[in-house]
Amino acid sequence: MVSMLVKPQASVRKRGTASTRKVASLQQAVARHKLVAIVEALGHNVAAALLQVDRSQLTRVIKGSENASADLQRRAVEADYVLSRLLQVMYPDEIAEWLTSPEPLLGDAIPVNVLRLHGPDRVVRAINGIAAGSFS
Repeated sequence: MVSMLVKPQASVRKRGTASTRKVASLQQAVARHKLVAIVEALGHNVAAALLQVDRSQLTRVIKGSENASADLQRRAVEADYVLSRLLQVMYPDEIAEWLTSPEPLLGDAIPVNVLRLHGPDRVVRAINGIAAGSFS
């Protein structure tokens, strides 16, 4: 019996590879944009702690001399989401302190630690509580 499988043409493979490179390049650009915004809002030290990266690595990624890993890209998206919500509730100069101080709505846990360990959901619920005027 003759196999009915046909090898893809070389041009198809190249087009797919170019498309994959373009997507990866766009992902890196989006990650850099988010990282710049996070650093501008929180400062380099708090941003590095929040993102669980070394300050120098954060600088290299922002400058484009190093690519952001998939994990760093995910953490940047989560941090950007939390930061966007915080900016709706607090003044920018209050955010870094809130992220690094015990929060009663999180059982006195530090929001940056909760974000790192559990993701953004619990932190956003606490922010929503603050917005609604909740006190514990």
